[in-house]
Amino acid sequence: LQCGDVFPCPEEIQRRVDFWVQVFRQWGTGQRVIHDSERPEKVFSVLTTEDQCSARRPGRLVKQEQDRIRDGLRSLAGRVESGQSPENSFQRDLANLYPGASGQELRSAAGRLRCQSGNRDRFAEALQRFGEYRPFVVEYLSDAGLSTELQYLPFVESAYHPKAYSHLGAAGIWQIMPKTARTLGLQISASVDERFDPRLATQG
Repeated sequence: LQCGDVFPCPEEIQRRVDFWVQVFRQWGTGQRVIHDSERPEKVFSVLTTEDQCSARRPGRLVKQEQDRIRDGLRSLAGRVESGQSPENSFQRDLANLYPGASGQELRSAAGRLRCQSGNRDRFAEALQRFGEYRPFVVEYLSDAGLSTELQYLPFVESAYHPKAYSHLGAAGIWQIMPKTARTLGLQISASVDERFDPRLATQG
């Protein structure tokens, strides 16, 4: 990532930026990254598994790994408080992630475990679709007098996937809601949904 005037990366968030660059560039969709939710640069483990990263119902391997890390942090916290060194190489690795941390800080970290799926291959596919759709997206934005920088919004909304559909009912590359689509003149019926047409949705 090239940080500068166009895309500033303040020092305070640089490590967070680096983490998300890795999510979209380094880790694939078959990888699950266990990290600290408040300090995402502190990565505990990267699993290769089809298990999901659901916060409520994580897959079996994800849950086992989170439990192992949580137990390790809590055990390390007890040893720190009693003036003991880490018990094994796993605890040493955890201690290296939190140099000089108190027992309370380690226990707090144990309560902040989060699982993040990699996105490298999904983003690569989005870039391919972007190459196909970009000419008319830029054309329609320019014709409407809008900033052509909006061409990048569908990466966030749908990864430029024309059939993307959210659990709230948003659809297409722009993730337009049904009521909004009708006000934009897009047709929605039992047999037709023009939100799934990248050209018509972009015109809307």
